[in-house]
Parts: sequence; C-alpha cells; structure tokens
Amino acid sequence: MPRLIWHMDRLDSLVVAMFGLVVTEGVSGPSLRAVARAAGMSPAGVINHFGSAEELWGRLARRWRDDRRSRFELSFVVADPQRHLAQTSDGVLDQAFAFALMEVGRGHAGVAQEMADLRSAERDHLARGHPGLDQADLDVLVAVVEGLRFAMSVPEDAVPIPRAHAALERFLSRFVP
Repeated sequence: MPRLIWHMDRLDSLVVAMFGLVVTEGVSGPSLRAVARAAGMSPAGVINHFGSAEELWGRLARRWRDDRRSRFELSFVVADPQRHLAQTSDGVLDQAFAFALMEVGRGHAGVAQEMADLRSAERDHLARGHPGLDQADLDVLVAVVEGLRFAMSVPEDAVPIPRAHAALERFLSRFVP
C-alpha cells in the first residue's frame, strides 16, 4: 500500500509540474525530461516508477479526464452547455492545460484515447440536456465548445469569458431547437 500512495503523490507532483510548465512558462508540449525536472525528479526515476513515458502520459491523461468528467457530470444544470466553458480565469488556465495535454497526446495513443473518452462523455452529457439533437448536431456542439475553449485560452488576443459565453448562447439560439 505505501508504494501506491507514493505513486499517487508522485503522479500529483508530475501533474502539477506539467501544469506549471504549460501555464506559467507557456510550454505547449513539455517533454518527459522537463516535467520530471520541474517535479524535482530525475527522468530515469520517473520511468523506473511509472514504466514508460507512454504509461506516465496515460496516467496523467486519465487523472485529467476523471477530474474534468466529474466537474461536468456533477453539474445539476445539464441543459446549460455554457457550464462546459470556463467560468473564471482559473478555468481558462485549465483549458490551456487540456490543450497542452492533447498536444502531448499526439504521439501517445493512451493520451489520445483518454481525451477521446472525455469528448465522448461530454457529448453524452450534452445529449441529456438536449435530447432533440442527433449525433451529428452533438458533434458540432462539442466542436463549437472546444473551439471556444481554445479561443479563450490562447495567450495572445484571447476571447474574454463573457464574450465566449455570449457567442455560445448566440450559436445555441440558432442551432438548438
């Protein structure tokens, strides 16, 4: 059991380190070496305890996916897609981290799968709030939400939170029956 606790503590440290590299330093796809060093660990030690870079990135993505999924699944307002957009500047930083994780995931099938699972869960959540939408419409809605998240989280000329929410509201008023 203590070994599992050590892994969880180290995994949390690696998530925090990766978040710090992405958000404070603007590194869009940090390397395993950079994340390990930022967490105060050696890359070899990380590989020794987590198996491989693929396994580590997969675990990071699962942790991230589970956290994100719990946030929107616990929302009592199922019919409000705006709950899927950042509500505060901390949420915008969260979004920036998600995009960096997706960038890391380009070369790692496990990360890409976790992010695809999150997208699918989000689509399911939105479907409960908008039962009249078919699969194609839900795909478009998820893509619009993702696009707005990206526009809100880019460092240069980011779309402000109120403007992103208003844009989604305008889109929904034309799109959702």
